[in-house]
Amino acid sequence: MSKKNPDKTQVSVEVHAEGKPFIDKSLNERIAQKAYEIYLNRGRIDGYHVEHWLEAEKIVLSEIGSKDFMRQWLKTVVG
Repeated sequence: MSKKNPDKTQVSVEVHAEGKPFIDKSLNERIAQKAYEIYLNRGRIDGYHVEHWLEAEKIVLSEIGSKDFMRQWLKTVVG
C-alpha cells in the first residue's frame, strides 16, 4: 500500500498479516535517535518517552516529505 504526500512524494508502507504497519528499520532508527535527542535536550527527565517518540516521529516524517531529503535517503538505502 502506498500513500501520497501533499508534495507528491510517495511513501510505501507494508502491512503485516496482523494488520500492523511495518516501518523500515532505518526509519525506525532515525525516529529513535531523534527521540533520544529530544530526551537529552529536555534534561533527561524520565516518563515522557511516548511524547518524545511522537514528536520525533513528526519531525522525521516531515523531513522525509522533503523531496531533497527523500533523494538523499534513497541514495543511502539503494546505493
